[in-house]
Amino acid sequence: MRFEANESDYRAIKWPPPGPYWCSGYLCGEVGAAIVIAFIPLDDSTPARDRCILAEKIILEFWPEAKTLGMHGVETSGKQWRDTITFSDRFACPSWWDEKDQKVIGPTYNSKN
Repeated sequence: MRFEANESDYRAIKWPPPGPYWCSGYLCGEVGAAIVIAFIPLDDSTPARDRCILAEKIILEFWPEAKTLGMHGVETSGKQWRDTITFSDRFACPSWWDEKDQKVIGPTYNSKN
C-alpha cells in the first residue's frame, strides 16, 4: 500500500505495525510529505472486493495522517494477491521484522525501520 505520511516522522503511531514499511521518497512543494510503502497482510478469507477498503482502514489506524492512499500496481483478486513478503534491495527486511515467521521481533517500539 502506498500513501503520503508526515514528512519529518513517517513512523507508525502504534507499535507494532501490521507489517514492514519503507520511506520510498519525499514530495516537495508547499506541503511536503514522505511517500511510504507498507505491507498490509490480508488473508484469503477477505473477499477481493473488500481488500482495498480493509487495507486503507488498517493504514489509517497506524498512520492517521495518511493521504492519497492507493494500492498502485497491485492486483486485489486471484493469484496476484500476496499475503507474504518478498524483500529486495530496495525494500529490504527491516531489523525489527522476522522474515521467516512474518512478524515483529524484539522490543523495538522506538526504532525506525
